[in-house]
Amino acid sequence: METVEPKIAAHAEVSRDAVLWYFDNSPDMFVVMRGGVIVSINPAWERLTGWTTGETLGRRLLDFIPDEDLAGLEALGDRLRSEGMGVGEHRLRCKTGQAIWVSG
Repeated sequence: METVEPKIAAHAEVSRDAVLWYFDNSPDMFVVMRGGVIVSINPAWERLTGWTTGETLGRRLLDFIPDEDLAGLEALGDRLRSEGMGVGEHRLRCKTGQAIWVSG
């Protein structure tokens, strides 16, 4: 009789691969942060903002936010921390200097 653990491990590996594939191939931007610092971005970030991985990793997301949008983004962060989720819109400053609207 087969144990459950190998089935769970196989499912977890397939799920992990699916998540990584989606992260890499999604037309939507994904930004992963730890301690307020960007540690990972997907290709959509560079395509939409013009900022390369090397120019982005290690910086704070706030470095890419126009000053007039900082308060709204900080409020969204507060909701994420207190409620576990938050939805809002703000602008991102592209490498060209143009600002684009994003939501999430």
